[in-house]
Amino acid sequence: MAKSAKIQSVLIHGKALEEGTLDQIKEVLSTLFAHGVGMSLTQTFSDLLEESGVNIDQYGLQSPKNEFQPDMVLSMGGDGTVLETASLDAVEGIPVLGINTGRLGFLAHLPLEGASQALPSILEGAYVVESRNRLEVDFPGVDFELGRHALNEVTVHRRDVASMIRISVHRDGTFINRYWADGLIVSTATGSTAYSLSCGGPIVHPRQQCHCAEPHCAAQFERQAAGDSFGWNTRHLRRRAG
Repeated sequence: MAKSAKIQSVLIHGKALEEGTLDQIKEVLSTLFAHGVGMSLTQTFSDLLEESGVNIDQYGLQSPKNEFQPDMVLSMGGDGTVLETASLDAVEGIPVLGINTGRLGFLAHLPLEGASQALPSILEGAYVVESRNRLEVDFPGVDFELGRHALNEVTVHRRDVASMIRISVHRDGTFINRYWADGLIVSTATGSTAYSLSCGGPIVHPRQQCHCAEPHCAAQFERQAAGDSFGWNTRHLRRRAG
């Protein structure tokens, strides 16, 4: 297997510290530092470590605000943390390695126990990058705190109304379908086995270049729409009159 590019800098993100994992996380940081890897932490993960009594200055961390350009992003947590990491605007085009400190590890498949032993070879290029599609959300007047990208799915759903909503879906300006439903799930191939599947959506191989649209509690019995991953950039949402 041909080696990939060597890793000289990493950005690390995590949103929670599981009980009993702090010492192993410090081992990971020490391993990266010992191999001369430039490190930066997201503010969320930095605050978590400092609140747990970790002296992060000893690892020579760099501020992400100083135009820090990582070669790889490490996601410390379970699959939920990987999804959150992938939604960050700063990770676009950068490989994400999930180090599993939680329970579900379909996306975070490198166990924290043993990560320190596996990282040296990964840093030397012994890894394979698997490309996955993301969704980008554009909604005028809404500020997306974590970013406007999603690895699994985007859901449009009713809010503060008892009646269903009418959702029209277009692709490159071409009308696809209209749904009367409680909401609509638009998923990537990666997300086809998550919430979309629970609503009756298809199982799609993660390398497929497609998106799926699956209504939630629809009034009609139409099946889901599926199409390639380009041009799904217009959604119209209207509330039923009366």
